[in-house]
Amino acid sequence: MNERIKNAMESIENRQLGLNDTLPFSCTHCGGCCVHQEELLLNPLDLFRLAKELEITVEQWLDQYGECYIGEESRMPILRIRPQGETRRCPLLKNNKCSVHKAKPSVCGLYPLGRSVRYVLDELGNPDMEKSKVMYFHGGCFCGSQNGHQTVREWLEEFHLLESESFFILWSQVVAETSMFLRKLEKMTTNQDLVCMAWDMVCMMLYIQYDTKKEFAPQFDRNVQQLRKIIVDIERLGGVGS
Repeated sequence: MNERIKNAMESIENRQLGLNDTLPFSCTHCGGCCVHQEELLLNPLDLFRLAKELEITVEQWLDQYGECYIGEESRMPILRIRPQGETRRCPLLKNNKCSVHKAKPSVCGLYPLGRSVRYVLDELGNPDMEKSKVMYFHGGCFCGSQNGHQTVREWLEEFHLLESESFFILWSQVVAETSMFLRKLEKMTTNQDLVCMAWDMVCMMLYIQYDTKKEFAPQFDRNVQQLRKIIVDIERLGGVGS
């Protein structure tokens, strides 16, 4: 395992909190966590819920509020809320309040918590999705009050984050698989147009190709299966080494 990743995981485990542990934090509605932010990252479920809340398409939401960049190490398309102005404020912050509070992104609903997946491997060394668990940790505070007395469970339930644990585990696995494919592709070709086409395909299929008038989960499952099939076909054609 990469030494940097190993150290990061050890740091997370040292700060790990159980669902019944107390989270000494309360929001004072100062808006401090919505400014000077460069990494308000979004997953497909976040985007779907935000677009649905504003009654626009996912693509329209991205055009107005989001942007995409390629992860330096993952080589994955990463989507984030596009910060504004010198204060790098969230464009959804209105009068120090979140204008999409009911549908706020998971990274915002979690704050000041962070989360990661502790994978359990099967006999073949592959992640066992049913046994793998989400672990939560204190990510540090730069605003709010330290006088809260709610449990981690109570904090997560406010934004239905416990309900989305299975999606978070699946999404983490999809990101790992797709990242591996994209990194291999970049090593195997000098054709940057081909790589850009792959990035566009991944972005469209994983993040954008959704109808907010329909249920999210079946669409996500369909998109993932289609992307996996395309990746297998490319590998069979010899476009990416094993």
